[in-house]
Amino acid sequence: TTSIPYQDPNINGKWYDYNRMYCQPTMARNLFWNATRAGDVAVQSCPGGANGVARWRCIETEDTAAWYRDTPDL
Repeated sequence: TTSIPYQDPNINGKWYDYNRMYCQPTMARNLFWNATRAGDVAVQSCPGGANGVARWRCIETEDTAAWYRDTPDL
């Protein structure tokens, strides 16, 4: 048998890459926002029968992807 050294997925594995590349799914402004790739804008209908669309930009920071601004633009 061959043993493979342990690698923390939060540093060297898929989860680290995922966190750098995607904003995490979250609830904000009564809407569920799916994971979104850094550099993209998530768009969906406004809640509660309001007209228009809600947008939220996902940006890449030094360490991770993050939603730009605290809440989406309705």
